[in-house]
Amino acid sequence: ISEEVCRKIALATFKIIDKNRLKKSVYIGFDKRENSKKYALEMYKVLHGLGVDCILFERATTSSFVSYICRKKGLDLSIIITASHNPYEYNGVKIFSKNGQDLTGDLERQYNEELSKSCDAYVMDEEVVFCDNQDELENEYIDDICSRLVKFDKPIKVAYDTMHGSSEVLAQKLIDKLKLNGIVIDSMEMAGKTFDAPIPSRDNMYLHKDLIDRYNLDFSFATDGDGDRLAVVTRDGVYHDAGEIAPFLYYFAVITKGEEGSFVGNFSYPILGKMTCNKLHTQYIESKIGFKYIGKEMIENTALFGSENSSLSYSPISFFKDGLVAFALLCEAVSFYGESLDKLLSLFKDNIGYNLGYLEKSYHYETLSNATICDDLNNLNMLDFEPTIMGEKCQKIDTLDGYKYYFLSTTLLIRKSGTENVIRFVIESQFDTQLVLNEALNWFSTIARDKIKLRI
Repeated sequence: ISEEVCRKIALATFKIIDKNRLKKSVYIGFDKRENSKKYALEMYKVLHGLGVDCILFERATTSSFVSYICRKKGLDLSIIITASHNPYEYNGVKIFSKNGQDLTGDLERQYNEELSKSCDAYVMDEEVVFCDNQDELENEYIDDICSRLVKFDKPIKVAYDTMHGSSEVLAQKLIDKLKLNGIVIDSMEMAGKTFDAPIPSRDNMYLHKDLIDRYNLDFSFATDGDGDRLAVVTRDGVYHDAGEIAPFLYYFAVITKGEEGSFVGNFSYPILGKMTCNKLHTQYIESKIGFKYIGKEMIENTALFGSENSSLSYSPISFFKDGLVAFALLCEAVSFYGESLDKLLSLFKDNIGYNLGYLEKSYHYETLSNATICDDLNNLNMLDFEPTIMGEKCQKIDTLDGYKYYFLSTTLLIRKSGTENVIRFVIESQFDTQLVLNEALNWFSTIARDKIKLRI
């Protein structure tokens, strides 16, 4: 993006506020990236100049916090300048609507329409007034999170890795409030290098097992550049994403805290989510892929948790993904049970009866000459094929968001990314997931050979 693009987005925001008679009050935040504050200032000047009560945060913060403030203040729109988990040279804009959720439906359509015809907006030179109570609002957010922790019994020792992102201040406030024996770190500074992108991936968290051993931690936790994505490394050095963490926390909330509500997982979510709901006799809801769909389902179905593999949402605080909330809930569970997190996760999966392997792989592709590919892979006629995996025939095909093939011991999802020229393979199986992937790639390359080629 550029300053001009930010001014156009701000102008589109004003037109949408005016057209829909929305509240003329908007909070604007920004992350730690080099140009984020500059772009936030451009949006502030446009909106303020057009008569919108625009509150600009003074220091970098997380997307989750801006979403929380949007919901807490009862606003219709709020904005943060961030590129989240994407490479550092990028910038982007996230816009939250009512209840602090991602833009969906008619508002999303209106933004696209306005931006397609929007011109640059003139910005007058005027004094910028920053939010004068950011600390107070952050403390309210931390207090609200902590007020939900009713089972905090035993002190624990943890690390929170900001990955050179915007969670530093909030993470320290939370650790102080909970009186944890905790440290806030930046693994990129510790490694003496910048990762390709600030995302808590398995590869990027290679330092965490050493941290656990050095400081005798109960677990080590990380979030991405704007604090909404998360992952955990346990004492045994094993990496865990939200596909395991969210069902465990949901189980803990229902069983030990008596909380109520359904669980929303997206189309590529591990079956662990559904099995947990079956065990608890609660409702499991499957959404399309993308947190905007998860948030929408959470609101409409009074869900307690929503999750995708990269993050989770806990409805008492937010309908948007929030790494800080996940960290607090994990600390609560480990403190309450007084056991290591790796043991708790193992016992939880044994109790649920979950014994499957999970693998997600993404491949860029190139379109071959005289061929085109639709965004949803329709022109590959994938419904006409009935693949065999590890000797098992396909039992059923689901097309909610891509193509999910069900076998006796395996599920295989194939879908195109909504943001880049990438095809994703998501496997959950009793068999070796790499062997399953190899078989899937073989038959996929057969049906796609005259149209596209995967870069494997």
